[in-house]
Amino acid sequence: MLVENPDGVSFGDERDDVLDHARAKGMKYEVFEDVDAPKRFRYSLVVHFSSGRDVRPTTIRPIGGRYLIEGSFETWKFLDTYAAVFRPQEKVIEAVTRSLAGNEVQVNKWVRQLPGVRFAEVDRQRRFGSESSRAQEDGLEGDDYYADYRDWKLELRHDECPYTVELSPMSRSLSGLFGGTLWDRSPTLKIHDVDTDRHDEALKIMETYASGLFFELDVRFGLPLGFMRRRSRNDPARIIVDADSQPVTLPRNNYAAPAVSLYTYARAATQTPLLEYLAYYQAIEFFFPSFWQADVMERVRQELRDPRFDKESDAQLTKLIGLAMQAGKSAPSERDQLCTTLNRCLSDDQLREFLQEDDERLEKLTKKDYLKDVAVLNLRGSARIGDQVADRVYDIRCRIVHGKENGGGRAEVLLPFGKEAERLAHDIEVIRFLAQKVIIAGSRGRLW
Repeated sequence: MLVENPDGVSFGDERDDVLDHARAKGMKYEVFEDVDAPKRFRYSLVVHFSSGRDVRPTTIRPIGGRYLIEGSFETWKFLDTYAAVFRPQEKVIEAVTRSLAGNEVQVNKWVRQLPGVRFAEVDRQRRFGSESSRAQEDGLEGDDYYADYRDWKLELRHDECPYTVELSPMSRSLSGLFGGTLWDRSPTLKIHDVDTDRHDEALKIMETYASGLFFELDVRFGLPLGFMRRRSRNDPARIIVDADSQPVTLPRNNYAAPAVSLYTYARAATQTPLLEYLAYYQAIEFFFPSFWQADVMERVRQELRDPRFDKESDAQLTKLIGLAMQAGKSAPSERDQLCTTLNRCLSDDQLREFLQEDDERLEKLTKKDYLKDVAVLNLRGSARIGDQVADRVYDIRCRIVHGKENGGGRAEVLLPFGKEAERLAHDIEVIRFLAQKVIIAGSRGRLW
């Protein structure tokens, strides 16, 4: 229940200071009362933070208020629906990360395994206050407590990049909002030297650099990271870090944001294989127009380079016009566009190497009727592997989005909870690999 006159309310903790500060700075706030709750939890304080054209009502915790006041929280801007704050006075963006496919408690552990991470012991009493109360709160004791919260930092910088990007434990400032929850176990992405006071510009910087970094962490180490939002989910994950892995670097490639967004969506849909598969397919499909036209342009270019080409020959000019018109065909086959895209982004040798990395994967993909009405791969035949893979990917896509109707010859639809949907695991590995390669090949220019 909303308290109409909150001036007489006393929380008996740091929220009193936060309320006084918010009132002094002219921030909107609300106090709610739950008459049935224990005395300690009877009142709750909600402060409205700026978030672009909107506001973000945020419940303030009983502890951590001093960190909010020290950080001048009245200047903070929440970025869109993310658990992310832009602090203009410090010129820093900080966003809570999450695993797109794993237990949130494990994210810190996985990220700390990355090459280039630097460690140092943290002064827990200075950072969080009483050690004993915090240890009891977390259910940790002795060495386990300190091992779980060892201070670490993965700092990424380059002389030509205007920003310093960092993965590290949650800052003291942000812990004033999210400390004491599972979120404070998750690393935060920090982008320093952000010289703007505009929400949309800060949001674009965060999304641009984060999407590139998270994509490359997934490609290189199998670590799918994303950002916490108002609602999030957890799924199992596995990180791949070799002893000879090179340190993490700032991303330079300017990846297509829509394609990376679809890829990230697929990474978060591990419990819904059909949705996951379609999202990867859509990430590839995003590049169909550019690679289809590029293929046609290359064929036209080859004709013009041929020393036998005669510009006075009507027959040869007609052939050239025919090639050029293919790029503008009203309805090129989707299967042909997929085939062209894959063959321009991957060689047969790359596909063969990937398919042969896992014996079980190769067995299932070359087994007849493992998936009904889906092309079977044959690496020993003369047919191009890229064409075979394209046929299989397209057949699965059609079985997901189309169904047999009145015996009309269409394959049966893949059902979300059917046995065949459970058999898609290896094909999902394949299309994830294809999406990675196509997104990389489709990158344009550099970030810096």
